[in-house]
Amino acid sequence: MTARNWIVQPRKRAVDTRVPFLLVGALAPGMAARDGGAIVTVSSTAATSVAPVGAAYGASKAAVELLTRSWATEFGASGVRVNAVSAGPVRAGETEPVADLLGKTTVRGRGRRA
Repeated sequence: MTARNWIVQPRKRAVDTRVPFLLVGALAPGMAARDGGAIVTVSSTAATSVAPVGAAYGASKAAVELLTRSWATEFGASGVRVNAVSAGPVRAGETEPVADLLGKTTVRGRGRRA
């Protein structure tokens, strides 16, 4: 990661963690007061898989996963379900080089083209 990325990436990655934190903080208490609801956060396999790129992104998604588990514990007794969905690499525009790299590093080569 370059010095520039250490400056730019935290701003981008802060959104990955801050937005769910603010939304759940605003919405979950009302759901709990009404005895139920469902919250779904968006994670990534980057949260648990080490790769030669994307450390800041992986760390932000790991934070989302920890928050999700904490919220499930905090609000579950009130009938609020909190879960995360976790997608793998997707080939789309600017992610193409990353998908190529991950395809070379994953055991099953799932990032490779067919």
